[in-house]
Amino acid sequence: MRPAFLFIHGLDQSHLPALARRAPPFSPSSISCMPIKNSRFINSLVSIALLLFFSLLGTPHWGQADLPREGFPLGRPDLPEVRTVKELRPGLTHVHVERGMQGRVERPKFTFLSVQRDQAGRDQMRACLERAGYTVREKVETVPDSGLRYVLTAGEFDSIEELKLAAREIPCSVQIAELPGDNRPEGPVGPYVLDIVILDPKVYKGKVISSWSETVWRASPLELALKHNAVVAINGSWFEYSIDEIAGVPSGVSIVQGLWHHEPNTRARSIHIENHEDGGISLKISDQVPPIPELKWGEGKSTKLDGIDRMPKDNELVAMRESVFMESAYTHGKLPGHIALTLISEASTGVGYFIMATGDKRAILDNYKASGNPLKLDLSVPGRTGLNALYTAQPFIVDGHPVPQGHHDVTARTAMGADADGKIYLLVVHVDTPLWDSVGAGFSELTDVGLFLGLINFANLDGGPRSTSMVIEGKVVGAPNLKPYDETRRVADVVLVIDEENYR
Repeated sequence: MRPAFLFIHGLDQSHLPALARRAPPFSPSSISCMPIKNSRFINSLVSIALLLFFSLLGTPHWGQADLPREGFPLGRPDLPEVRTVKELRPGLTHVHVERGMQGRVERPKFTFLSVQRDQAGRDQMRACLERAGYTVREKVETVPDSGLRYVLTAGEFDSIEELKLAAREIPCSVQIAELPGDNRPEGPVGPYVLDIVILDPKVYKGKVISSWSETVWRASPLELALKHNAVVAINGSWFEYSIDEIAGVPSGVSIVQGLWHHEPNTRARSIHIENHEDGGISLKISDQVPPIPELKWGEGKSTKLDGIDRMPKDNELVAMRESVFMESAYTHGKLPGHIALTLISEASTGVGYFIMATGDKRAILDNYKASGNPLKLDLSVPGRTGLNALYTAQPFIVDGHPVPQGHHDVTARTAMGADADGKIYLLVVHVDTPLWDSVGAGFSELTDVGLFLGLINFANLDGGPRSTSMVIEGKVVGAPNLKPYDETRRVADVVLVIDEENYR
């Protein structure tokens, strides 16, 4: 396995993270042969042997993993940047990026903001903020052709997240503003901390799959990485914390190695990762989903499912994995009386599923029982046993075209995509707001990062500090100076990179 190498981009090293000031990177050119006296022949043999050794090892270089030599498009263009590159497997590379200024750079503080056009609105907003215990600062401005406006600010917060929590406690609607600072550098200075895993399907021997806990509870990327002996894991798509006592219900489509786990929502765009029979792996962003599975009985009788691995709503037919149902509160006499229930085996796996029906759909189960014919359920995607699909609410680049982005908060992000050569990229941007160790990224910044990396398909997964996570070789990664990550941050699903010999 190759050692890690550093790529340093920027100006004054005094601004670099401590990582940049470690020993210089390993390089074959730093090793020389001591000549053996009176033996040019032996010395030549040693030199040839070393050249052969390093050619087999692979010659390290600053631009490892085919990343552009220029700095990432995050913050000011002159920011210092450090990249650490490590080959995890042939065709599987980890790049850790630290960009921007560390140390005692004055960070922005935030405040409540309200702009009122008349004195009545001003008085009402001032009274609301003062009742909540805030001292109100007021500035009167003259606006051409509009008269006066009253700019009210109140409170001082170290982060947007802290401000948003405080805003929940006041009964009036306010905006977010940044307080001015005297010693703050012009333009964003970071630091930005990213971890990127690049997979070349032409070289790497393994699979990229989605996975979930297969229980009523959510699971962390670390837990599922260890369970499946995965080299790499990242958190997956959006989810609901709890619906009808089932934790971690996906917000949209979820397919795991050709088996349906959750139906699509009305916004059906999703990331499709497919492991092909010839060993190839592909990624694309699609607004097309395979046909929804059907429940079949009798001769030619069938009906589409309304939902999978969740509780039914009004007038729905839903299939729920037995392991989920049996661990839920519904096994203790709490199943609502309006739900009809029966247990069958799923055709492609033999796994037990409870079929639940409400409203008019109850008649389907009644007809099945009266017919005496077996009830059949096949949740597999026909002919696509290697398909994995995850819902994305925010694509950044689709088929080479960047998607326009509006304003979104700067926070921790998880995303994945592919370039024109078919290489697959898994990316996280870290954030640790209380210490300002990493400032995260917005959607427009991630779009710029995707274009910088040469991606033709690139989309967002679930983000925010409570979900964003990357696991590499059994350890949660991040910046060396970040507070320890919460390794139990549980999510609905994950994306795993698994070596061929460990896949089962």
